[in-house]
Amino acid sequence: MNLRWLKKMAQYKTDVKVKWENEWNDIKSNLLVPGDIIEVPTNVKMPCDAVITSGSSIVNEAMLTGESCPIQKTQLTYSET
Repeated sequence: MNLRWLKKMAQYKTDVKVKWENEWNDIKSNLLVPGDIIEVPTNVKMPCDAVITSGSSIVNEAMLTGESCPIQKTQLTYSET
């Protein structure tokens, strides 16, 4: 059952706003590449590994870490060093 769910998530596609060359574009999530800056709307399933640069999110990492409940993630702190 877990393998079926994982396969389904791996094939999941959704519309994403991505910033390319200071312009926001709408693309499918399967076209994302490392380094893309994306906007994740409220209450949207986003099957990706990402760094939060602003805001916060509730993340379900059960398939990756075995955590039994969702975890709140917050933005990275910026440091000059």
